[in-house]
Amino acid sequence: MSQFVFDMNVVQTLNLGLKKHAANLYTTRSNVSSTGSSVDYSIRARRSIGTRLSSLNSRLYALETRLRELDKFADLGVTSYTTDETELKSKADGVNGLVGGKVAKVLLSAFEEMIGLMSKADSAKLLIAGMGLSFKLAKDANGNTVIKLFKGAINNNADYLKYKNLMTQYLGGTAKWDKPFMEKLAKEGIALYGNRGGRVPGYFDSNMNKLINTKFKGLEEVLDKLHQTKWTKFKTTFGKEMDMLADLKDWKGASKLTMFGKSLGIIGNLYTIFDNFTENKTTQEKWVDTSIDLLSGTTAMATGAAIGSLIFPPLGTVVGAGVGVALNVGLNYPFFGDDPKKSVVDVTKKFTNDLVTDIGEGINNLGNKISKLFW
Repeated sequence: MSQFVFDMNVVQTLNLGLKKHAANLYTTRSNVSSTGSSVDYSIRARRSIGTRLSSLNSRLYALETRLRELDKFADLGVTSYTTDETELKSKADGVNGLVGGKVAKVLLSAFEEMIGLMSKADSAKLLIAGMGLSFKLAKDANGNTVIKLFKGAINNNADYLKYKNLMTQYLGGTAKWDKPFMEKLAKEGIALYGNRGGRVPGYFDSNMNKLINTKFKGLEEVLDKLHQTKWTKFKTTFGKEMDMLADLKDWKGASKLTMFGKSLGIIGNLYTIFDNFTENKTTQEKWVDTSIDLLSGTTAMATGAAIGSLIFPPLGTVVGAGVGVALNVGLNYPFFGDDPKKSVVDVTKKFTNDLVTDIGEGINNLGNKISKLFW
């Protein structure tokens, strides 16, 4: 790419030369005019000396005028260039501020949160057993919790054979997927847990026995929570989601959707680690800040998932992940103190780093005192 180089000092030096030459021309022109006026008329008339001096004076004036116009043009050019350069520098500083400042951090944070949201894409949590076979939970007219095929219909024998084969492939078993069971699963749903004719709520055992012991462990996990109170369900889900190593586990046999989500979770954590290790100078800050970022993000997403667990899947998972993202954004939003404002995470990082430093200094001082007792 070609570059335009403008040396203002050179231009200003040359411009001073223009002013000097214009002044010399003015002096010369004045001398010519004065000389012509002082010569006797009869002498001036010979060989048109007077006319020729007048013509020379006019040409000198024209040259002087052009030099002064060039001088003025150069002055205006320097002024315009200086103004434009200042404005461009100001805009460039503004752009740099966006790229390296708060706006960029907000955009990067939002991108990271989107990765966190997508990392929750898990076929088991969405009750997707496999390609073409997924379920949803709902309530029937009697208030019972039922399970239904999600976007599935059985209108003829070909449909029945299709879904029977899918159930056999992804859940296992053959004989238990009879036609009346499958038709009910597709239409009004199979009752799993509820009023049971006005008696104490409990499982519909015959239906549960068909669905609880299958190859689709995600379904089994959901069904196992049906009897739990909301508080127990919240605690159980929160505890499971707090596993920071979850993305590294259970890859064998996972669906493409689940592996995609796990991959994004790993990418998000690696980005957090990279960002902290490049932004911070001391080893202590690198590790403390990274730990707090990972912990705050995991806690926010776990809280969201726990809230979502109180709603039937797959809607609960989606809503829960969104709540987790909102919580994480709130923890990282700067609204504490004076400029520059700090977020909850920023304050926590500073407090923790100060605490670690104080503890380290305390241990070091204690060690020195003990040393003096024996040496």
